[in-house]
Parts: sequence; structure tokens; C-alpha cells
Amino acid sequence: MAHYKPLTSRMSRTFLAVAALAAASQALAQEDWKWSAEVYGWMPKISGTAASGSDAELDFDSILEDLNFTFRANIEAKRDRWTLFADFIYLDIDDSDKGTLQLGPVSVSDELDWQVRTFIGEAGVAYEVAAADDFRVNVLGGARYLRMKTDIDLSVGPLTGSVSDEETYLDGIVGIESKVDLNDRWYLASYADIGAGDSDLTWQALAAVGYRFERFDLVI
Repeated sequence: MAHYKPLTSRMSRTFLAVAALAAASQALAQEDWKWSAEVYGWMPKISGTAASGSDAELDFDSILEDLNFTFRANIEAKRDRWTLFADFIYLDIDDSDKGTLQLGPVSVSDELDWQVRTFIGEAGVAYEVAAADDFRVNVLGGARYLRMKTDIDLSVGPLTGSVSDEETYLDGIVGIESKVDLNDRWYLASYADIGAGDSDLTWQALAAVGYRFERFDLVI
């Protein structure tokens, strides 16, 4: 019998470990996911450099004036220390400009129409590495995707032409976020990430103050 005791002991420890893992998995499965979502405002400025070397820039006032459609939302699902998150931004703007081009003694009408459509989406997972009654800190990882499509139509007199360009970037990101409760209603939040991939470098940073109402939060 002595020969079998170590084997029996190992089998017992293995059984206990499997049982503990199964119990933990069952407890986690029984814990409900806590969902949250937010719709937020965004004040962008778009700038870039054309192939000719000239710079172009659209400030927020111009974008707001030429806006066709925009949508921005964030969704999170939290269970235990894990959080799944996704964030989406879509922007569709266009404008046109009509004028007269003077070619010597001849005046020729011209028209420029352009449209810019931008989509930014990111998704990932966060893990709570530190927590207390009034604060928590998460580390996170995921991916960010950017797609920007530009269409330009130009007509000068009877001559017409068009240019279309599309750029897409997929980057991996890592970051950190935190929340500190000042009291039952007020809290501070911060977020920062950095990443690379198709882009040389991509990053975000956020500092915010929030106020809890009964059914929603207001965050600036």
C-alpha cells in the first residue's frame, strides 16, 4: 500500500484543484455582467498634408457647419475584475464651393465638391490590478482601427475631374485607466493608451470629472 500513497496523494490534490477551479468557474458564471454605455460629444480638428506638400486643415466650426452625420458611443461589460469595452466614432462631412476663374480675358465658372468620411473603432479587455473602497486602477489591451475616405470633384468650365483616396490603419494598443471617488456623487476619471502597427504611433489621453445621478452619470 505504501507504494500507492504518493500516487493517491497526487490524485487527491489534482481532484481538489479541479474541483476548486470548477467551483470558481461556476461562481464567475453565476455572477451577472454589468453593462454600461455612453453617448458623448466630440470636437475634432482634421489636418493633413497633400501629395503636393500643401497643408490642409478643418477646424471644429467648419466641421460642424458641413456635418452630414455623426455617431459616437462607448459600451462596456464588467464581471469580477474583467472588463470588455468597445468605442466607435463615425463622422461624415462634405462641402462645395462655387466661383469664377479668370483666365486672361475669359471668365470660367468652377466648382469644388468634397466629402470626408471617418470611422474610428477600438475594442479590448481591461483587468483590475488595484482597488479599494474609493478607487480602482485597470490595465488594458486591445486594437484601434481607423478608416478615412476622401472624395473630391472639380469642374472648371466644361472640364471635370475627380480624386478619391482611402487610408486604413490597424494598431495594437496598451494603456491604463483609473477612477477615484471623491464622495458618493463626484468622482475623477483618467485614461491613457499608446499603440503602433500600421501607424508609426497612436495615442489617447483623457482626464474627466463625473457626477452620478440615480440612473446615469454626467462626465466632462
